[in-house]
Amino acid sequence: MPITSESPRSISREIITLLVVCLASYLILSGILVLIYEQKQLIDEQRRYAKVRVERIASAVSASFGNLNRISLNELLLQNVVDEDVNAIVVKSADGTIIIGKRKLDGAQHEVADILKEEDIPVYDSSCIDTHAVIREGKTLGSVELLLNDEEIVKKLRIALLEEFFQALIPILIVCLVLYIGLSRLLLEPLSSIFAMARDFSAGNFTTRIQINSENEIGSLANIFNRMADRIEDEIGQLADAEKKYRYLFESIQDVFYRENRAGVVGLVSPSVVKMLGYSQEEVVGKHLDEFCILKGSRDLLFSEVSRKGSVEDYDLLLRHKDSRIITVSVNSHLYYDEQGEIAGVEGTLRDISDRMRAFDEISQLKSSFAEIIETLPSAIIVVDGELHIELMNRLAEEFCGFLLSQAKGVSVIQVLPAFESELQLVSQVISGKEPYAKERLAVACGFENRFFDFQIYPMKSRETSRAVIRFEDVTDKARIQEALLQSEKMLMVGGLAAGTAHEINNPLAAILQNAQNIERRISPDIPANLQVASEIGIDLALLRTYLEKRGVIGFVSSIREGGVRASKIIANMLQFSRKSESRKELSDLNTVLEQSLELAASDYDLRKRYDFKQIRVEKDFYPGLPLLSITVSEIEQVILSVIKNAAQSLSESKQPDPCITMRTRLKEGFAVVEIEDNGAGMTEIVRRRVFEPFFTTREVGRGTGLGMSVSYTIITSNHNGFIDVWSEPGAGARFTISLPVEKSGS
Repeated sequence: MPITSESPRSISREIITLLVVCLASYLILSGILVLIYEQKQLIDEQRRYAKVRVERIASAVSASFGNLNRISLNELLLQNVVDEDVNAIVVKSADGTIIIGKRKLDGAQHEVADILKEEDIPVYDSSCIDTHAVIREGKTLGSVELLLNDEEIVKKLRIALLEEFFQALIPILIVCLVLYIGLSRLLLEPLSSIFAMARDFSAGNFTTRIQINSENEIGSLANIFNRMADRIEDEIGQLADAEKKYRYLFESIQDVFYRENRAGVVGLVSPSVVKMLGYSQEEVVGKHLDEFCILKGSRDLLFSEVSRKGSVEDYDLLLRHKDSRIITVSVNSHLYYDEQGEIAGVEGTLRDISDRMRAFDEISQLKSSFAEIIETLPSAIIVVDGELHIELMNRLAEEFCGFLLSQAKGVSVIQVLPAFESELQLVSQVISGKEPYAKERLAVACGFENRFFDFQIYPMKSRETSRAVIRFEDVTDKARIQEALLQSEKMLMVGGLAAGTAHEINNPLAAILQNAQNIERRISPDIPANLQVASEIGIDLALLRTYLEKRGVIGFVSSIREGGVRASKIIANMLQFSRKSESRKELSDLNTVLEQSLELAASDYDLRKRYDFKQIRVEKDFYPGLPLLSITVSEIEQVILSVIKNAAQSLSESKQPDPCITMRTRLKEGFAVVEIEDNGAGMTEIVRRRVFEPFFTTREVGRGTGLGMSVSYTIITSNHNGFIDVWSEPGAGARFTISLPVEKSGS
């Protein structure tokens, strides 16, 4: 209960009241005891007095009883009834009849009345009546009744009681005064000091101390209060420091502390809300939390989650800034309860994670971009840890290994890539040495063929982790292209040498042809100059010619001339084919280009020696009405020559008794169409579909690059906007169809 200023006076009053009650109780008790004692003494004394007096009166009455001297009896009774202790005297006969009686009137001391009958006798307690028989000579003559005055007894008792009261009151008052002074010094004053200290405590002043030099319980109590005050003062100081720190933290914390009731109304919020949302504390307190949420109902969902779990951590919530910006906050909150243990609401902190979310989005985009880059790389990528366990692999690596990342993750890379086992043994050295390892054109057996790979191991330069990146790329096609380019360079060199050689051969060949013609002309009898010279030296020119013919000299010279002409044509075609193509188109006759291609094929070494092209019959069905086409002659010749070589190869493999190549031209729907057909072994459907793929070849290793038909496809489709197709069945030969547009050629 609260301490008031009236409390000390109340204690004093209670002590005084207690003393008064004790004194009164003592006086009452002692008075009662004295009254009882004195009453008993007075009654006993009165009885003795009454007995003596009634005996004396009875004796006097006995003397006068026989004569019935009423006068003597009347005087005797009057003398005794006026006594202050006597109220009435009655003399009765032996049968109880009143002979004479006297009584005092009420309130009168000396006024006496006669008692004539029983009704005149006053009614008294039996203790106030004494009776004595009147006996004379052994015979009972009657009786004398003495009625004592009880008021006198009461009066005496009062006097005795007052005497006893005043005799006991003075020492009792002295004792009470001494007790009060002692209690005041020993109890009231210390209690007053303790009360004053308690009152200061109640007012919040904990600096007051009790100055009591006593070793009794009050002193111990005072020391306890002083120690309690010291402890409370220390705790208050600590609480003040803690409150100061808490206030500092509450006001300087970056996160927003909030408290809301069950209805969602904000009751408390830290000052940091200004920095986070732009609202002051006054603008937030008293408002419903949902008013600051981007999505309506977000607060109810949050409260449901907290109610279900008791608390939430890292719960994302979208809030609206005062300037309408969207703020993403992370909520960490829990339920709080009232004094009855009922849920009062939710309290917790809000942390602005907008920058983190943006960074997370950027990192996610970077991860996505990185993943896309990794997936689009032309190389297979595998990331392994220090124990060679797979952590990451891209799509090409999955395709090569035949495992998905979910299947291969955590598996040793050696189990997944056994073909690279010897190189993978170096991963640990690369990680520890921090130096990459690389090997180009590593030959690896893949199925029934060897393929070439560029293989690298790169250490991931991180202090926290030991990882390595394994990169390998199938460069088989690249190697073949390089080989083809090298072969092309060789062919260019051969072409250059052939062109130079052709120029060098042309001069002596021209001399041979000219001299062969001159020999034929000089031995001809149809030329007059020959006859004149023969006549001058005396030779018969006709006989000489006959001799030369019979000896075959004329045939030799004719063969020399024909061989020279043929060699001249071959050299001309070689020069034309070996010229560097600059994709310069010119109007040309397609039939003529086909003829030139056949002549080149006839002079090709592979065709003549390997496939015995001379034994292959060539049938030509050229449409004479073809318009001139705008084409690159050398490129078309290259295409035709590749098709003829493939036909010759097929005929050689089929062992046909009558090998034949048929070449046709025709005009169809705006296209000049060339068909080259053979009656060789034909192709399967799988080979037919792949015939135009780069590096696809059915020849033995070293006999071809597999680029001839691929290059031909590019020349026709890309360089000339045409079409090239093939039809074939096993055992039924093959037919290549080349369609070149006429519309763009110009006639």
